[in-house]
This record gives sequence, C-alpha cells and structure tokens, in this order.
Amino acid sequence: MRPQHLSMEGFLAYRHRTDVDFGDADLFVLSGPTGSGKSSVIDGMTFALYGTIPRLDDRRSVSPVISARADRARVSFRFTVGDEVYTAVRLVERRGAGATTTEARLLRGDDEEVLAGTADEVTAEVTRLLGLSYDHFTKAVVLPQGAFADFLNDRPKDRQALLRALLELGLYEQVMQLANLRARTAEAKAESIREGLEKLDVPGPEQVAEAREHLALLVEAAEEMPSRVEELEMVTRKAEEVAAAGTALEGVLSRLTAITAPADLETLIDDRASAMERLAVSLEAQGEVIAARDELASALAGYPERQVLERWHGDRQRLAVLSANRVALGLERLAELADETTAARDQARARLEETRVQHAAHRLRRGLEAGGTCPVCHGVVTTIPAGDPGDAASLDRLGEEALELESAAAEARDRLKEAEGQVKQIDQAIAELEESLLDAPPEDEVEAALGALTSLLASHEEIMRSEASAGEAVKEAEAAVSRLEERTAALREALLTARDAVVDEGPPLPGDDVIAGWHVFETWRADRIIERRAELEGLATVIEESRLAVSEARSALASWLAGLGVEAAGSPSTDLALAIERRSTEVRDLEKTLADAVEMKAELDLETGRARVASALGTHLRANNFEAWLLEEAMEVLIDGANRLLGELSGGSYSLRVKDSQFEVVDHRNARLTRTTRSLSGGEIFLVALSLALSMADQLAALTGMSSRLESVFLDEGFGSLDQESLDVVAS
Repeated sequence: MRPQHLSMEGFLAYRHRTDVDFGDADLFVLSGPTGSGKSSVIDGMTFALYGTIPRLDDRRSVSPVISARADRARVSFRFTVGDEVYTAVRLVERRGAGATTTEARLLRGDDEEVLAGTADEVTAEVTRLLGLSYDHFTKAVVLPQGAFADFLNDRPKDRQALLRALLELGLYEQVMQLANLRARTAEAKAESIREGLEKLDVPGPEQVAEAREHLALLVEAAEEMPSRVEELEMVTRKAEEVAAAGTALEGVLSRLTAITAPADLETLIDDRASAMERLAVSLEAQGEVIAARDELASALAGYPERQVLERWHGDRQRLAVLSANRVALGLERLAELADETTAARDQARARLEETRVQHAAHRLRRGLEAGGTCPVCHGVVTTIPAGDPGDAASLDRLGEEALELESAAAEARDRLKEAEGQVKQIDQAIAELEESLLDAPPEDEVEAALGALTSLLASHEEIMRSEASAGEAVKEAEAAVSRLEERTAALREALLTARDAVVDEGPPLPGDDVIAGWHVFETWRADRIIERRAELEGLATVIEESRLAVSEARSALASWLAGLGVEAAGSPSTDLALAIERRSTEVRDLEKTLADAVEMKAELDLETGRARVASALGTHLRANNFEAWLLEEAMEVLIDGANRLLGELSGGSYSLRVKDSQFEVVDHRNARLTRTTRSLSGGEIFLVALSLALSMADQLAALTGMSSRLESVFLDEGFGSLDQESLDVVAS
C-alpha cells in the first residue's frame, strides 16, 4: 500500500481543509513543534482505512477525532495497491453528546466504482484488500507514537499471530482441509465405482459373438425381405382387385334395390284434373259476383252521398227544435213581467217615502214649543200644528213590501236579459242552418233518397261478402293446382335422383311425362338387378380362391420370420426392422458394457491413487510442528535483515537474537553481553525497533509476495530525541 493523497477537514488538529500530496514522495519526514499535527497526518490515513486510531481509548467512539468548535470531520485518503488506485472516505458528524459516522465509502479507480458503502463494510474490505487487521496494520505498517517498540516487546503468542497473518500461514490449513476433502471425495467416488462394477452385468465373449451372429442373419434376411414382400403384395393385390369387383357389384345391387317408386304416382293425373275443374268453377263464380258489384256501383252513383243526405235531414230536425225552443222562452211575456214588477216597485217606494215624511213631521212637532225657534225655517213658533203620526208597524210593512218588489223586479230583469241572450244565440244558429239548407231539396225527397240509398248499400255489402268468398275459393283452387305442380316436380326430382344413384349403370333418360318416365325406369331397374345378381354369384368362387392364396402367402412369410426369431407385431418389414434394431441395440449395449467395465476399472485405479496421495498430504500438513517450523524460519529471516540494519545504525555495537521465543540484544561493545529489550535506553530501543520494522517491511514482503501490501512503513516517533550523529545514521 502506497499513499497518494490525503484530505482532512475538521479532523483533530486540522479544523480547516488540509491536503497532503504523497505522489512524488518515496522517503519523507514530518517536522514541526509539538502539537503541530504531525501524528494527525498518520492518524488521518489510519482512520480513513479502519475508522479508528491508536490514540483512542474506545475504538467504537469517533467523537474525539472531530476538531474543537467543529461539527464534523471528513477524511479522504487515496492510495494504491499494486497498479490499482483506491479512495477511502469517512465523514463523522456530532449527534448530541456524541458523534456518528454518517458517510463511509471505498472507491476503486478513476471511475470511482463503489466497493463498500458503510463504515463496517469499508473496514472489512480494507482488511481483505491489505490482508491486515487494524491491530496488525498498526504493528507492521504504521508504528504509532509511544507504541513504536510494541512488536519488539510483544508476547510471543501475539508476535506469532502477526507473523501468521503476514505470512498467510492459514493457506496451509486450507490446503490440508482441501486435501482431506479431496481424499474423502476420491474415496467416495472409488467406492461408488466399485459398487457400480459389482452391479454391472459384464457379458462373456461367447454371448457377444452369438448376438453379433444373430444380427448378421437378420441383416441378410432384410436383403431377402423385399422379394418375399413383393410376392405377397402381388397375391394380395389380385385378391383385393377381385374383392373390389365383388364389392362394386354389391354396391350396385344395393343402390338398385334401395330405389322405390312413389306410392301416389297413379293418382297424380286424376288429382290434377279435379283441381283444374275446381279452379274453373271458382273463377266463373267470381266473375258473376264482380259483374253484380259493378252494376250496383252504377246505381249508387245516381244518388248524393249518404253523408250529405243525412246532414240535410239532421239540419232540418235541428232547425225545428231551435224554433220550438225560441217560442218556449216567451220573450214578450218576460218583457211585460219585467215592466209590471218595475212599476209595482216604484209605487211601493213612493208609499214608503210618504209614510217616512209623516213620521218625520210628527217627531218635529213633538219638539216644537210656542214662542220657540222653528228648526226648519228658523222663525218663531206661534202655534203647534196638529197631525197623525201614523202606525209604526205600517212603516215596517211598507219597507218589507218595497224590498220584496225590488227583488222581484231585479229577478224579472235578469230572466229577461238571460232570455234575450238565448234568443240571440238561437237566432244565429237558425240563420246558419237556413243558409246551409238553401240548396237542399224538400224534406220528403231527402227521406225518399235516404231510404233507397240504405237499401242499395245493404245490397252492396252483401255483394262484397260474396266477392270475398269467391276470391277465397279461387285462392284455394289455385293452391291445390300449385300443390299438384309441386308433387309433379317432386316426382320428377325423385326420378332424377334415383337415376343419378345408378347413373354408372346407364339408366334410360326420362321424357316430359314423369309418370311414363317412372314406368320405363322401373322396368329397366328390375332387369338390371337380375343381371347383376347373376354376375355376383359367378364372382364369389374367384373371391374365395384369392383369399386362400393370400392366407397361404402370409403364413409362409410368418413362418420364415419366426424361424429367424422375429416377433410378429405389425407388418413383416417393420417387424424385421424392429428385430434388427433391437439386436443392434443389444450388441451395442453388450459392447458398451464391456468398454464401461474397462473404463471403470481404470477410473477406480485413478481415484484410489488420488485418495492415497491426498490423504498422505493431509496427514503431513496436520503435523503440529509444521507451522512452528515456518514461523521459526520466518523469524530467522526477519532477525537477519534487522541485524544488518542494526549493525549499520549502531556501528556494529548491537545485534538481535531469539531465545525461548523472546527477543534479546547482544552488546558487542560489552563482551557480547546479552540484554533484555526492556534494559535498553530510549535511543537504543529506537534503533532496535527501527531495524526490526524496516526488516519486516522488506524481508516479509519478499517472503510472502505481498510487496504491494507492505511497501510502506510510517514511524510516528520523535527523531529529534536522537543526537545529530545518530540522526544522520538513521536518516541514511
């Protein structure tokens, strides 16, 4: 893995976006004062890949990576593995008191193909891609500050776990499992082949030779079959021809005997004559009725229309009624009565008024006093006149009489007015009727004409009924004639159909007379039946002889095939072809069984050998000291490379060795004194750990072929703590 570009924003010491380009750097150093963000650069790469950094106490917590006074942290790291370019992106945002990763992606190539889309998926894919977990990555690739010498001081078990992961020793366990699986598979296949061989019915050479010999006989018989079949077919064709001739004669006889003459043939002539006579009588009666109808129509033409006569007669009757009604109204008497009641009313009014004056004068006299003022003339009353006031009851009677006469006068005037209106209407109707009767003949002539016309119309209705009856009779007679014509046509059609049924026998042609045609045809048919029956009796012997010949030919062919062992199921040629096919299949099956047995024996030997080899390989790989030997060899290679570097860094003062799975330092300046790594000073530990880290990146990459994974080493350690001479040596 080689870094290419790192972008950080809101991450640890980098609140604002900061880009670091590693594109042209092979060896570089990050320098600056404490707290300037040197370790944050290495942490940014580690966090983009694995979602955590060594300085976090809790790997699950991501809020510490967000800069103070920032709401989120974003890291984008582009790197290469071999020739492939990858980009890891993670975005962390604050959520309440904590924070969460809201975006995580692992992209491949310039087209940014998405390989993973969540935080866990990115971590898992990076682990698979680099072949290193986070713990192994921070011991073999990134050596964090303060943990620079962890690998040097690790427990042997932890160092072996790292080396096992770096060397991919799990491959040998996979090889062992695959070898054991192949051994079991080969053994199972061998057992299956062995069982198949036991179940296989392998034929002997004699059985195969017998089957081949029988097949050869069948093939030879197939060459002879066409001539035998042709002979059978010739006899069969002759028999079929004779049988067909007999069948044809039987068909002719069947068709001839199936024909029967119509039962009503003889009655046709009499029925037709009777029908024609009936039609003539009906037509004559119809003509007589039509002549009488025309004569009556001429008589009716001499009279006015019945409606006109009836209108004249009715108008005269209505005129008489109106005149009588006018007289009955008594208009003159009603006028006199109105005048009389009016005069009586006026007289009653006068008497009533006079009586009222007398009563008023009496009331006035009762109020006068001598010497007083007169209320009428305003003069002085000298004397009080005398007078009779009259009877008060008479005044009431006069009032009632006046009211009764007033009512009678009003009623007389109303009756007179109503009568005048009715007379006016009657006079108008009389004038209209008199105007309509100006051209009418006298009433006696009208009544005479109505009587004569009624008699003529009654006669006309009777003639019309007779005409309808005559028409129905004509229709019935014509229908009878039509039915006879249809019978004649049907008899002719039946004759033609009967003739067509035996037309191949040459029946006579029918003439115009259908009855004569039927007689001629029936005579011919009877003669033809006798002739064809005689021919059929003579042909019966020939038919029987041909049948016997066919039976004998078929028996001979069947016996020949039976001698060859051919089963009879269909036609002889088909039976023989099927027998050849079955025998050929049998021969092929026998030969295939022999070949399969040979092949299965060879395959059994092969699978048995494979099982033996795979089982031996699994047994060897199962030995407990195999992995230990590989780890020991790898550690020796690692220490050799580290000692070469340590010799240069320390001027030949120190070297490493492993004893009882623990690292020891040999001090060559002090009589080759052996020291533990924990007894070294800070500078000495730095030199030893640096040598070991560089050797791991170099030697193990060569051993495992993982140069693309381990081609980078990041040392997060204070080089400034070294003296100038040591610093120059380390840098070199």
